[in-house]
Amino acid sequence: MVEGNINEDQFFVILGSDAIKTLPLWKKPKRILELAKIILADRNCEVSPLLMNDLSRICDIAERIIFLQSKMLDISSSEIRTKVLHGRSIEGLVPNKVHEFILDSKIYN
Repeated sequence: MVEGNINEDQFFVILGSDAIKTLPLWKKPKRILELAKIILADRNCEVSPLLMNDLSRICDIAERIIFLQSKMLDISSSEIRTKVLHGRSIEGLVPNKVHEFILDSKIYN
């Protein structure tokens, strides 16, 4: 069952705790937080009180972040990009269709 108003669309940005550290440096972070909620996936990196303070200057962050607690794979998009750029295999790090798309489209070259 869906709680709340089902006529409203909501947008979410899924970030690891490593990526959220750069959110204040993104283009128009306040606008991003106005349009979407952040789903924060913990990768065993603590979100520091200083970071939360920086984020709260952008907007009322308590209303905008949903903390996801689940077992996470130790894979990052930065690692995948680096491997592709250096010609190393990303097999097993992404689904086969994503692997094919990355290689065919040359998005990281």
